[in-house]
Amino acid sequence: MNRLLMSAAGIVSHGGPATIVQIRAAGKVPIVMPRDPALGEHVDDHQIRFARHLAARGEIVLAETITDLRTALDRLVSDPESFRLTPNSGESHRAVANFERLILQTIRRRRRVFSR
Repeated sequence: MNRLLMSAAGIVSHGGPATIVQIRAAGKVPIVMPRDPALGEHVDDHQIRFARHLAARGEIVLAETITDLRTALDRLVSDPESFRLTPNSGESHRAVANFERLILQTIRRRRRVFSR
């Protein structure tokens, strides 16, 4: 998977934190279409909230509609370099990785509480 991510010109992904971290670790800025619970795609809106937060920070390209996706794909074709991470983007990657770590800790704690 990592080899494919690294060789891809661009990547369209759902809004899962772990997936986004993996894509960014491969040196790419993903186009993210978060799953929408209103469409029965997920149980809650955490992907939407997370993706909007990252988009506001310039960490991802957010596509919430088909028009957004087409615009992002056109930009990818015309300017593929803008979808590659720069050396200065390491701090952002660490922040996303830290967020992922906190989410996983929370999930593990909940599993321990519910399994008792």
